[in-house]
Amino acid sequence: MDRTVFLQVALDTPLYQTFDYLLPKDSDATPKAGVRIEVPFGRRRMVGIVYAVTDHCNYPIEKVRRAYQVLDETPLLQTIDLEFARWLAHYYLQPIGQVISAMLPSGLRQGKVLELIDRKIKFWQISPRGRHIELEYFRRSPKQRQVIELLQSRHLPTPQHRLIQEGFTPALLKRLQLDELIETANPLPILDNNSSNSIVEAEAPLTLNLEQLNAVNTINQAKGFKVYVLFGVTGSGKTEVYLQTISRVLEKNKQALVLIPEINLTPQALHIFQKRFQRKIVFLHSKCTEKERHQAWYSASSGNADIVIGTRSSIFTPMPRLGIIIVDEEHDLSYKQQDGFGYSARDCAVYRGLKVNVPVILGSATPSLETWNNISNIEITNMEINSAELKSTKNESKKYTLLTLSKRVENATMPNLYIADLRHENRQSGIAHRLVEKIREHLTAGQQVLIFLNRRGFAPSVFCNDCGWIIHCALCDARMTYHLRESILRCHHCEYHTSVPERCSQCNSRDLTTAGQGTEQIESYLEKTIKGTVIRIDRDTTQHKAAFEKKISEIHAGKPALLIGTQMLAKGHHFPKLTLVIILNSDAGLFSSDFRATERTLQLLAQVSGRAGRAETQGEVWVQTHHPQHPIYQLWLQNNYAEVARYLLQERKAALLPPFSHHILIRAESPQRHYAEEFLIAVNRYFLGNFKSEELFQRTAENILVLGPANVNMERKAGRHRLQTLLQSPNRKALHRMVQHKLALIHNLPEAKRVRWRMEVDPQELN
Repeated sequence: MDRTVFLQVALDTPLYQTFDYLLPKDSDATPKAGVRIEVPFGRRRMVGIVYAVTDHCNYPIEKVRRAYQVLDETPLLQTIDLEFARWLAHYYLQPIGQVISAMLPSGLRQGKVLELIDRKIKFWQISPRGRHIELEYFRRSPKQRQVIELLQSRHLPTPQHRLIQEGFTPALLKRLQLDELIETANPLPILDNNSSNSIVEAEAPLTLNLEQLNAVNTINQAKGFKVYVLFGVTGSGKTEVYLQTISRVLEKNKQALVLIPEINLTPQALHIFQKRFQRKIVFLHSKCTEKERHQAWYSASSGNADIVIGTRSSIFTPMPRLGIIIVDEEHDLSYKQQDGFGYSARDCAVYRGLKVNVPVILGSATPSLETWNNISNIEITNMEINSAELKSTKNESKKYTLLTLSKRVENATMPNLYIADLRHENRQSGIAHRLVEKIREHLTAGQQVLIFLNRRGFAPSVFCNDCGWIIHCALCDARMTYHLRESILRCHHCEYHTSVPERCSQCNSRDLTTAGQGTEQIESYLEKTIKGTVIRIDRDTTQHKAAFEKKISEIHAGKPALLIGTQMLAKGHHFPKLTLVIILNSDAGLFSSDFRATERTLQLLAQVSGRAGRAETQGEVWVQTHHPQHPIYQLWLQNNYAEVARYLLQERKAALLPPFSHHILIRAESPQRHYAEEFLIAVNRYFLGNFKSEELFQRTAENILVLGPANVNMERKAGRHRLQTLLQSPNRKALHRMVQHKLALIHNLPEAKRVRWRMEVDPQELN
């Protein structure tokens, strides 16, 4: 008698289980784990992944439904990918179906056929003549000039249909081709093993200094899994270490996965890697089109791509020849998914490196405290970065190896750091008068200047001068930001916007005014005050395609310019002509209720400061503050992050905060506040048994601290009230065990049906 085959299928549902199905009717062969399959689910048809094939089932066979059809001949996910998904679901307390769904491009999740590259599409790129043409040549042909500027700003060939969508006709492109200003190009060779998508001749490796050479040799000697923390000051040549380490990996016919924190860094990273390697390189991020993502994903998962560069979700990309994982700027908050499946790409990289048995590099000038606490070969006593004593410890839980780059490359020196005490400074539009003179000095000397303000718009508040009424968002507990050029008020939390009222809604006064400064106001003031080029880079000025690349190209042209930017300019960029950085409004991070605010403020100060003086001219950095004696600024002035890390870790240890304890956060939201509160109270009863709703801090029998239900700092956002319960324990296993045992019960709570809720392991933001 033939045995009955059952398929365990993972579906994208909030249920913590797989679902059993029989083989499709008239199926010729048993599908392998990792293929997509279409199945009935209730009254719907859904696409899932075959998680396992088995000959037993917990339900009577007459109740098991039959799958409709298998969609793939070969698995999209291999056994090791499914094991990775199993760990992710277990550690992050997520349904296995939702985890596997996050590992696939959206089109594949919907059951679409994997689209490969269309060789009939025509691609265009700038020609050698067009790259150096003077734009004055096009004074009578603005459309031609726009095409040239666009293609000059792009490092990869652009498909013709994209150019047509942006308003350029085929006849215009043909005219520029006849003038030898642009040329046709091959599309990204994602499926051709003998081709290369590099568009420039390979660049020779740079000569390494002793510290870089030690880092490269140490990593290259690794046999299997090991985590290296590449701790290098800004401008110390971490990228060159990555490149030369990857070169050795490629020689072994292995693949490299490089994670970067921001989408806007992708063109720069891609250009650097293309200049070095005549290899197949693909990139993955959320702004890729569905077809681009399919092609890149297929190229990586089939083993055809040698290097994958991407943002956090790239950590899930199947790579059969994976040889190394690099996480650049590992401290960056963007590596933590903040909604839905709340994974940390950095932590996932470490686990994946362990399972695949390959080295992992975590690079940063300001490593996170969690990473710093895991370093096994460092015990800092005298915190001078150039002479820090590296000593072995016997703490077996600390498994990372520190590699230090303490000096900038090419004889560049660290910038001089200064404090501008706003208590004794005259200022206008938020900038001290003497710093305006500093700006003029550097621009006159032919250099570039950066004004950093992590707040876009013209002003963060609009209020009534007569009664003090402040305009708040109708949907959030947040003030509306005034945008001058659009002449609107916008909420930066939910994007609700409205026109500026003519009168105060409380006292009917017309005397409405703004308070505070945003990048738009700084730009407006300095354009009137400073003669020269002003370039503002924030979300408002880079919404259109290629706008960010165009502005970055303008900066790299090297002409004197005043840059005004938000966090988009704080990391990863190398501007050789930038010699002065002025940081505004950093006091906002001094008195936050978030215990990580100090760490992040210091990291931001160090990263922004690192943009200055990266070439032959020494830079200077000024921070404006009302609190010049604050410990944060005194630590920053030492320019010594090792001392900062030691100081902050001591604080965390005394307070039993991460990394010396572990958190799980349960968030609930609802249009009615009491529904969210009732749900969290019901959850707390599962954990505490004798939960007392009037007490905020209580402990379980396992000595796990339960804090809540409590409001978040912005209780109402986008029209929904938000509350949370925080679970804290020094014992990670005990914390996870307690929550895992209650997951199914929590999911089935009647109160759960009236709210949106999610559980987040290792939350990075508690507000």
